[in-house]
Parts: sequence; structure tokens; C-alpha cells
Amino acid sequence: MTQWKKALLGGAGSVFEKEKDKGDEELKRQQKEDCLYKQIGHMQVQVDILKEVHRKCGVPVQEDELDRLG
Repeated sequence: MTQWKKALLGGAGSVFEKEKDKGDEELKRQQKEDCLYKQIGHMQVQVDILKEVHRKCGVPVQEDELDRLG
């Protein structure tokens, strides 16, 4: 019984470390995902601006090219 108790007390902290590592990995994944969504949003704004500039300048652009841009 004493050996079991020593093993439990000696290794109990590792249970929480693994959970902490999982939390850190999830946080990093979420931060990466947020960064990618931010980049997508920025690019979509750029595409929208370019479409508007083309329209205002009367530059002919094929419709399929506009669809491909966003």
C-alpha cells in the first residue's frame, strides 16, 4: 500500500501537465485559425476594392475573372 501511495503522489502532477499541454496546443491552434480568418478577410476587402476600381474606371474584365477573385 505504501508503494502505491508513493507512486500516486509522485506521478499525480503529470496528469495535470498533460491537460495543460492539450490546452496550450488548442490555444495555439485557435490563434493560428484566427490569424488565417483575419488574412482571408483582409484579402476579401482587397478584392472588393479592386472590383470597384475596375468598375469605376470602365476597365473591361471578364465575369469569370471576377468570380475567380471572390
